[in-house]
This record gives sequence, structure tokens and C-alpha cells, in this order.
Amino acid sequence: MIFLVAMLCVAGWARAEDFQIGGEQQDETVVPLEIRPSLGLYVQAYVNGHGPYRFGIGMFGHTALTSAVVRDADLASEAKGLTMAGNSNRLAQNEQLVDGTLRLGDRSFSINGARIIPERNLSAYVPVQDYGGELGIELFRNKVVRIDLSHSQLVLSERSEMTPGPGAIEVELHQSAVGVDLDREPGLIVSLDGRRGMFRLEFGSEAVEFLENSTLGRDLFEKSVHPVSRVVWTPDGLVNGQSSTVDEIAIGGYLLGRGTISRSTDPLPSRLSRRSLPFDGVIGLRVLGRFDITIDNLAGKAWLEQRDRKSYSCQAKPSGAHRGITGLVPWLYNGQGIVSALVHGSPAEAAGIQPGDAIVSINDGTVLEYYQHLDATCLAPEPVKVEFHNASGDHTVVLTPAVL
Repeated sequence: MIFLVAMLCVAGWARAEDFQIGGEQQDETVVPLEIRPSLGLYVQAYVNGHGPYRFGIGMFGHTALTSAVVRDADLASEAKGLTMAGNSNRLAQNEQLVDGTLRLGDRSFSINGARIIPERNLSAYVPVQDYGGELGIELFRNKVVRIDLSHSQLVLSERSEMTPGPGAIEVELHQSAVGVDLDREPGLIVSLDGRRGMFRLEFGSEAVEFLENSTLGRDLFEKSVHPVSRVVWTPDGLVNGQSSTVDEIAIGGYLLGRGTISRSTDPLPSRLSRRSLPFDGVIGLRVLGRFDITIDNLAGKAWLEQRDRKSYSCQAKPSGAHRGITGLVPWLYNGQGIVSALVHGSPAEAAGIQPGDAIVSINDGTVLEYYQHLDATCLAPEPVKVEFHNASGDHTVVLTPAVL
């Protein structure tokens, strides 16, 4: 779930040794990237010849498919132990693929052992057409990966000759030493207001999102002058969080300026917290999206090349990140639009909207159409018409963005 959208608009993993990494060995594969400023980066891929499905790109964690894709592609699965469900202490059954092949461009990967996202989990219902899940570290770790946002393409290479241009910022990748090789996920050292932390690369829409147990995150929020609180609905209950800003974000000595930070203030399941200890959190598209990024994980290096503003699809339109919010995050859950998150003190809260309320329509359309509109307008804030339903009946409100 991508919490930072609330500021702008309006579980357990399979073991690495369970994966059988295989497929063809072409030198280079180029795949079109779909850049969704409100949600992240997506590619289209086929599973056992079915699709195409849209998958997010994960440089941490392992590949995960939705239950809908598993059914559609007629994939076999098996139970594989128990895990903590969501943000609760409820145990849930892990399910993973027995056999499956993913086709990405002209390259095939075995995804045996890939995790199946439980249908109760919000992350199974990202508001992207034909959403299939997340492509994980085991598909990328032994390759040179280029996230070429200037040309909207993902490039995978078996060679280390994929070198960046002059003026690129070279940064060292740090690895988590959890489990076997495939669990050694790449991380960047990032400076926030002069404090250094290690962050996993994540190409969702957030800027910097801290793990609940990060000392750096707690310290920065304690010093924050005006943090904004939010509450997120999940099938296992409400989860509280905060968002704020820092004045200076820097990577490799390169100063990026002001940026947004967020975190959950409710404890995460203990297994996830232990597994994530080497990292303070994730650094996302709203920071990394300023660069074309080449990642050579085997060499332990990454290069960041600043993008020309002319390569931005919305360069003529303001992002509106600090111009006011409605405080509402719509989402999908099992085919139904819902209010997945709400910012306290926002116009949405003042209008009587609560997390978990059913969304009948938003701007007279669907949640999917709403996110397409957000991407087309580069998140510029504007009034939002919401028809919603809760225990007190049907309601229609117009939310005007406000600065909190």
C-alpha cells in the first residue's frame, strides 16, 4: 500500500532457496516502462502465456502474484508455512507457486516459489488495470538493471559494460546480510537533514518511508515542526501513521533539496521488523524519479544521472506537492472502491469521510479512472467530488484541497 498518496491527493516472504532462477540468457532485454507518478513504475509481462498483466518493479523482496492472476493463468500452488497477517497478530497461511514461467520482453524466468498475495491483503488490489503483482529481487539481482525514465524503458543486461554517461553520481550499494544470497538486497546511503541512513530502493510513489523501528525515523519526526497524522484502513484493522518534510535530502553528496518523509506509528509484525533491521526504510520514486538509474548489484555500484526536465511527461504542469491536499486516499478492495486512508484535520475528515467507507464514485468515475487522471495531471491538487456510502447512508461531497 502506497501511503504517501494521502499527502498528495486528495506477509511473510518465501525463502530465497525456494526460487528456481532460469530462462533464456540474452545479453540485453528492453521493456517499456509505464510511469505512474501516483503509484509507481509498471511493466507488462505474461505468466504461463496468459496476460499481459501489469507488475510493479521491486528491488527488494521476492516476486509476488495476486490470487486473481493465479486463477486466470491456472497456476498450481501449495501451502508453505504460516506468517503474520498484515499489521495484526493474526496468523495466516502462506501460499506459493509450484510451477510458473514469467515472460518479460524477450526473456523468460521461472517463478517457482513466488509468493501469492492473500486476497485479504490491500496490496492485491493496486488500482492499475490488469494488476498482476510485484517483480522481485531474484529477477534482477544477477543482472545490470537500468531504470531509464527519460525514455520510459527498463533495460536488463548480462554485461557490466552498461556504463552511465559523464556527470553520473556513483554510489555504493550496501547489502543486507539476511539469509542466503538472494536475500541480500541492495540499499543506498541517504542523508536526511545531515543524518545518514540506509534505504532500500523502491519504485513506488513515496519519497522516503521509514520502518516503524527506525531510530532515524523516530528522531526526525520528533524534531518535525508540523507532522501530519493519518489513519489507514486494512482488513485487519486501522493503522496509524505520520507524514512530514525534511529540508535536505542528499545521495552521494548530491543535494536534492526538500522532501517528504512518512512512517507507520503502529508496530509491524515482529517477523517483518526483524527481517528489515539492516534498513531504515525505503526510498521511492519521488526522489529516485529525478534520475535515470543504472544498478550493478554484483559490482555493488549504482549510478544516478540527472534527468533533463524535457523528458518529464508533465514538465509544464505543477506537481502541487506542497499546495494543499484533500486528505483522501481512494483504493480498491475486492472490486469495491474504498477509502483506504484519511489525513486527520483534512477536508475529507471534515466532510465526515472515514477509513473503510465505500466509494460509489469519484469525480463521477471509478477509482481506476481517478488514478489515471492523477497521473495525467501530475498530482496537481484540485477539487474532488466523492460519492460514498457508510452506516449512515449515501453521501456526496466536494473536497477542496487545503494546506494543513
